[in-house]
Amino acid sequence: MGKFSFSSAARTFTKKEAYSFFIFLHVIMSMLRAVLLGFALLMFLVVMYPIIYPATNRSPDTNSPPSGGSSNSPPYTATITEEYYVSPTPRPGGPPLPKVLITGGAGFIGSQLGWRLHTAGHEVVLLDNLAHGNRDNLEVDGKKFGRFVRGDIRNPNIASLFRGIDVVLHFAAISALPLCQEEAPYAYDVNLAGLVNVLEASRRYGVRRFIFSSTSAVYESNTRMPCREDDDVSPTLLYSLSKLHGEQLCHSFRKTYGMDIVILRFFNVYGPHQDFRRLSPPYTSYVVRELLNGRSPVLHSSGEQQRDYVYIEDLARLVEITLTHPHANGETFNVASNTSVSVNEILRIVARAVGGEAVRIQPSYAPAESFWKKYMKLYTGPRSMRKEILIKEVEKYTLGDNAKAKKILGWEPKVSMEEGLREMVRYVRQFKMNAQRGEFANAWKEG
Repeated sequence: MGKFSFSSAARTFTKKEAYSFFIFLHVIMSMLRAVLLGFALLMFLVVMYPIIYPATNRSPDTNSPPSGGSSNSPPYTATITEEYYVSPTPRPGGPPLPKVLITGGAGFIGSQLGWRLHTAGHEVVLLDNLAHGNRDNLEVDGKKFGRFVRGDIRNPNIASLFRGIDVVLHFAAISALPLCQEEAPYAYDVNLAGLVNVLEASRRYGVRRFIFSSTSAVYESNTRMPCREDDDVSPTLLYSLSKLHGEQLCHSFRKTYGMDIVILRFFNVYGPHQDFRRLSPPYTSYVVRELLNGRSPVLHSSGEQQRDYVYIEDLARLVEITLTHPHANGETFNVASNTSVSVNEILRIVARAVGGEAVRIQPSYAPAESFWKKYMKLYTGPRSMRKEILIKEVEKYTLGDNAKAKKILGWEPKVSMEEGLREMVRYVRQFKMNAQRGEFANAWKEG
C-alpha cells in the first residue's frame, strides 16, 4: 500500500518522487524552448539588422566593418581613429595659412608633402588606412608631424574630417600597375569610389581647392614626345585608365558644382621614403635596396629604356605653389623634369653613390615579358595577359613637357638625378641600419 510502480524492475517510486521527476522534465523542456526561441530571435536580428540599420548610418566607432564596393575588394573598417596630433611650426605674422587634408598621408608623396607643409606652419591632416602607407613615413628625423587619422577614403564617415579644411590633396590610390591589373575591382573601388567619396565630402564642406594626383601613365599609348597636357590620351592598363577616369570625375564635379580643382600628372617621382616594400617596387628604390644589400638587381629588357624622373622636393615645391595660385583652377599640369634617364644609367649613378663593392655588381637581364611574373593571376585561366602589352609597358619611353607649369606657376625642377639618388641612398642606408637593429625588419627583404 502507498507504493507506485514506475516501469522499473530495479525499484519502485513513491508518488511524491514521480511527481518531482515530472516537474524536473517540465523545467528542462521549458528551458529548451526558451533557448530555441532566443536563437530564432538572434537569427532574425542578424538577417534584418543590415536592412533596418544600413552600414552607412552606423557610427564611426562600430566594430562591424561594411564591405568594399566589390566582392574582391578588401573590406574597409568603419573605425576612424585619430592616432596623434602635433601642432604646426609657429609662423610669426602674415595671413593664416590654408588648412590642408592629405589622403594617402602615410604614403611616399603624401607624407613628404605633409612634413613640408607642417614645418611651413600649415595645419595638416594626414588620412591613411595603412593598407599601403607606412608608419615610418610619419616620422622625419625621429619627429612626428601633423594630425594623423587612420581611416579609409571609401568610408562615408570620413566626411566630418573635411569640416574647416581649405585644400584637399588627394594622393590615396592603388598605384602599383600589376596590382591594379591583378585586383581590378579593388583598384577601381579605391581609385574611383574612394575619389568620389572624397570629392563629395569636399563639396559638402566647402573645400576651397581640390588637388588631384593623376599620372603620366595616361600617356602610355602616346608616341609623340615630349608629352603635353593637351595631347589626346587612350591608355590601356587599368591603373592608367582609373586615373584618366578620375580626371573625368574631377571635371564633372568642377562643371556641375563650380568646384576649384587642379589636376597634376606626376611622372616618375623618386626620393627618400619611396616604397621599396612592394612585390614590384618602383625602379629607383628597388635598385638602391638591392645594391645596399649586395645583391645583383634584375633588369628587364635591355636597360636602355628611358623615363622622365622628378625628385620629391621639386614636386613638393610645385604642390605648395598650387595650394593658392590664382591661375591654377581648372588646369592640368605635367610634373616632369623634361629630361629622360635610362635604366642602366640610374644603376650606374646608384652604384657610385653606394660605393665600395657596389660599383662592381653587375645586373642580370630578363625578358620584358617576365616583369610581372610574380602576379600569377594575370596568367591563369583561358585569357591570360597578352605579352605584347607588358613588353610595351616595360620598354616605353617617357618624356614630359613642363612648359605649362613654368609659364603659369613659375615652377621648374632644380635637383639633379645624381643629387636625388644620393639622398635616396642615404635614407635607405639608414633604414637598413634600423632594420638590422630589429626595426622594420620585415620590410628589408628581397622583393
